[in-house]
Amino acid sequence: RPFAEAVAADLDDVPPAPLASPGSPLALEPVAQNVRVVIRVRPPLQHELRGYLGVPYRSTTRVSGDARTISLHDSAAADERQAQHGFTFDQVYDQHATQREVY
Repeated sequence: RPFAEAVAADLDDVPPAPLASPGSPLALEPVAQNVRVVIRVRPPLQHELRGYLGVPYRSTTRVSGDARTISLHDSAAADERQAQHGFTFDQVYDQHATQREVY
C-alpha cells in the first residue's frame, strides 16, 4: 500500500484532540464552521517594568470594556492621530488574564 494511504488509514483510528476546555471561549461548537480569533496581551517582562534609559514603564495597550477591542498607543508617533490604533477580535484578554480564563 502506498505511504499516503497507510498514513490516512492510521489517522482514521485517531480521535480528534480537544481544542479547548468545555465552556471556554475557544471551544468550538459542534456545528460551527467559523474561525474565532482570540488574543491575549502578555504581561510585561521584569526588565520592561524597570524601564529603559530612565524612562519608566508604561503600558501601550488598552482593552475595551466589552473585551473585544484592543487599542495600541505609540508614544513615539509624531502625529497624535497616528499614535493610536484599534483592532477588534472575537475576544481580547488583558495582561491580567489567567491561563484558566483563556483556556
